[in-house]
Amino acid sequence: MSFDKLHKWWNRQSAIVVVYVVVMQLPNVLLAITEPYSFTTVTASLLMPGAVYLLLAVALKRPGLLMLCSFPLMVLGAFQIVLLYLFGGSIIAVDMFTNLFTTNASEAGELLGNIWPSIVFVIVLYVPLIVLAVRSLLLSRRGFSGSVVEPARLPETDYAHARAPRRGRPVRRYADPVQRDA
Repeated sequence: MSFDKLHKWWNRQSAIVVVYVVVMQLPNVLLAITEPYSFTTVTASLLMPGAVYLLLAVALKRPGLLMLCSFPLMVLGAFQIVLLYLFGGSIIAVDMFTNLFTTNASEAGELLGNIWPSIVFVIVLYVPLIVLAVRSLLLSRRGFSGSVVEPARLPETDYAHARAPRRGRPVRRYADPVQRDA
């Protein structure tokens, strides 16, 4: 894939939505892999949040707003990934949050020394997502770059009476100012 095609792909709001849904689904996928859930539970835990993320992102003109509003869910997802790395296969429990705020500094330092790969993974995963959210808000249009639908063009002749009641004859519009003199 050339750099030009990659650049066009990242300029599409739909590509940003796909990246958002995939990254937000990653904690659920990892949990489905590590926990011995039944097929129906795994299917429901993947399809239901994915459908909600996708529907909300598609409903907005620029999905970056939803991405930034779902920042607390990103924090919970990052915390879930770190806990999956740390404990092997467990969902977030209330006592884990209380332990997070009541532990002393030496225990926290020892713990951070053991979980640095998961923290690097979370940073590599979620920081670009936040950058894409801001990029989505800055993109000027919704939809595909280079899509099948061409933008509307101004007609070559326009009637002056539609704009000003002075004359009723057609006015020529030229794209190049040099053609007016000819």
